[in-house]
Amino acid sequence: MNYFNIGVDTQTSVTRIAEIIIEEMALQNVKKTYTGGKIGWKGDVPKFSYDLSKIHQLGWKAKHTSDEAVRLAARRIIK
Repeated sequence: MNYFNIGVDTQTSVTRIAEIIIEEMALQNVKKTYTGGKIGWKGDVPKFSYDLSKIHQLGWKAKHTSDEAVRLAARRIIK
C-alpha cells in the first residue's frame, strides 16, 4: 500500500484563521481570547507540517495557501 501526505507548503495560525473569519463575516470590534497559555493545552500540537516531497515528485501541488483555503471555506459556509 502506498500513502501520500496531501497538504500545502504554507502554515497559518489560529489567530490568522480567526482574523480571516472575522473579515469574511464583516464583524467589527471582535475581542479574541485564548486559553491554554503560550503552549496551548495538554495534547495540543502548536506547530506541524507534512512531508510533501513524495506527492510533489508526482507533480501534485496545492492550488491554494493555507490562508486562501480558510478564506474560501469561510466564504462558502457563510453563503
